[in-house]
Amino acid sequence: MYKARNKRTQRIRLFLTYTIVPVLVVAIVGLLVMYMLGYRFSSSTQQVTQGGLIQFGSYPTGASVQINDRKLTWKTNTRLNSDAGMFLVTMQKDGYRSWQKTVFLEPGRILWLDYARLVPTSLSVEDISQLEGASKSAAAIRKDTVVVIEKSDAPQLTRFTNLSATPKRTTVRVPSSVYTAASADQTHLFELVEMAPDAKRVLLRHKVGDMTEWLLVDLGSPERSANVSKGLTAVNRVFFDTEHPDRLYFVANGNLVRQTGTDVASRVRLVSGITAVSSNPNGVVSFIRTNDDGQTQAGYVMPAASSAKLFTNSFVPGSKPLHVVVGIFAHRAYAAIVQGKLVTISQFNPNTGAVVHDSETYSEIPPIEVPDGVERIEFSPDTRFIAMYAQGVMKTYDLEIKKLTATHLSKTANGSVGSGWLDNHTIWTDASGKLTTYEFDGQNSHEMATVATGQAVVLSENNKYLYFIRRDGDKLVLVRVKMTTD
Repeated sequence: MYKARNKRTQRIRLFLTYTIVPVLVVAIVGLLVMYMLGYRFSSSTQQVTQGGLIQFGSYPTGASVQINDRKLTWKTNTRLNSDAGMFLVTMQKDGYRSWQKTVFLEPGRILWLDYARLVPTSLSVEDISQLEGASKSAAAIRKDTVVVIEKSDAPQLTRFTNLSATPKRTTVRVPSSVYTAASADQTHLFELVEMAPDAKRVLLRHKVGDMTEWLLVDLGSPERSANVSKGLTAVNRVFFDTEHPDRLYFVANGNLVRQTGTDVASRVRLVSGITAVSSNPNGVVSFIRTNDDGQTQAGYVMPAASSAKLFTNSFVPGSKPLHVVVGIFAHRAYAAIVQGKLVTISQFNPNTGAVVHDSETYSEIPPIEVPDGVERIEFSPDTRFIAMYAQGVMKTYDLEIKKLTATHLSKTANGSVGSGWLDNHTIWTDASGKLTTYEFDGQNSHEMATVATGQAVVLSENNKYLYFIRRDGDKLVLVRVKMTTD
């Protein structure tokens, strides 16, 4: 009798172990997967619906977050699992202007609102250093360095470093051995072209008489500077590799040439017939060329590639490409080609140049119309956004959420706008002598101060100060605005 009961108990245990327990495990795993995918029970509809996740972030942190009429318990940086839908998000912090944006959370998606740059209610402007002039200035994002040429006929630069604390001013003299001397009836003209992404070097264009030469100036060790255009003819542009600052690209006599630093022996001719070229994030260079048959082609050079590739597909049949930019976002290659009044954004295979149409990750992006034509097109520093500028209007396409926005910027009398990126999400303009910041979609704009147009604007590496050059009567001054209240 005892043994029979023992066998019955064992059978029950085996039944529970091999049937009920696996079912429970599957059910629990299924519920966890549904939870991770954003499924929640909605008390308002009494149904299980798929929501999403919102990530909130601000600089400075510690801002309160409100969604529609609901105020969250936690302050930035924080996150929220929420039902899908349209929301008005507000972030507020004492002493700062309110940040607001209307957003749409898609089911099963993460919405990143981690870029809110809060601006103090009262801006504190501080003069840093008076300049004798400023024919041109340059800066690199988050590198705490600004370089200025005060006198265009003098072979020296004024360098400001340590922008996150007390700026340090030094003079960098260009060695006379690296540029051609002027005769008695000639004058020098030194133009600041570009700063390397690591802020260690700058490119100067030097003109004397009918000669133009390009100088690579080492800011830390000027004695290592060099004339990098020796041996090349008809050089009309030189620029840094955005991924590897020790590499240079030249457009010389219609050829695109790459060189490592001052090493002439490292020069590689990549493609000929160049009519336009763009330096893009991720170290990608894109170009427009005319081949031997007079056909206009668009192409690109991937980082460290030994040759260029051409796009094999016609983006807009019968229309010549005017501009092209290329970027890598979320491990996918995108090209934006301007043809006439249309901008076509396509995902492509960087190994072949063919537009992708059959990939599981591919989604068709309708052509974007720009009635006044595109003056400039560029990727944001993190390549998430493609910005198109025309007659004071900025159109921005967001590759993350596949959304196009249009913003009317302040503009000068001729319609042009000086602008640049402060960070991955914020754009500045200097039109009409007013420094104004916008987010990529035109929202949360702030007029900061008066500014000298055409000069560098940069945030300090610690995000505490915004530096720019303003005009004070007939003088120029490097100034900074404090972006925090502490």
